[in-house]
Amino acid sequence: MTQVVTIEQKMVDVLLAVELTRIAWSKEALHIGLVGGDGDYVAAVRAARDAGAIVRLFYVKTRETSVAPELFDTVDERVDLTSIFQDMEEGKPIPEK
Repeated sequence: MTQVVTIEQKMVDVLLAVELTRIAWSKEALHIGLVGGDGDYVAAVRAARDAGAIVRLFYVKTRETSVAPELFDTVDERVDLTSIFQDMEEGKPIPEK
């Protein structure tokens, strides 16, 4: 059972990487947001940047999650959502901008 989940998850990663690259090269978007931390996205992020896209990484730091250092270094911008999620868990209202 675990092997099937792993294969399905890997396929999702591949599909997301392909879509990220396609969107960048087709110029459908000049700014692309990526929510995740898997190092498997590094090549796709590089390809998107080569196409002229700005890639922004949205991430949450917890004991269970991490961002691959190479991915963190490869993206153009980084947005740490940790405090927003901590506030949500504590029932605090999310500040509006």
